Amino acid sequence: MPADKYSWRPAAGVRSVGEVYVHVVNGNSNGAGLLGGQRLEGVSRDSEKTLTDKAKIVELLRKSIENLKAAAGGMTDVDLNKRIKAYGREMTERQVLLHVLNHMHEHLGQSIAYARSNGVTPPWSE
Repeated sequence: MPADKYSWRPAAGVRSVGEVYVHVVNGNSNGAGLLGGQRLEGVSRDSEKTLTDKAKIVELLRKSIENLKAAAGGMTDVDLNKRIKAYGREMTERQVLLHVLNHMHEHLGQSIAYARSNGVTPPWSE
């Protein structure tokens, strides 16, 4: 998605392209923290409104994915079955990981729709 489209939104009150990507960063960061890893420093729900630079957002997306991989990469079945308080309820760490993966997938679909609405063809379908 070109940098000049990061502020594009399909309608008033709906997240812009950049806001969606930062929302994913925050979700990944939260997930890593719930799984015993570190949250990304300086990233919060408010970051959706303050981070607008494409290069910084792309860098944070990459970091958030690597950070999540680091938090989940060494987990054992015992770890995955451990029950924790997350998202307002008790769940296993496996459920947290599935929640984070589902969240990323949901916003991938949204991002594809945003791209196509702006004349951008995802590279895998060219």
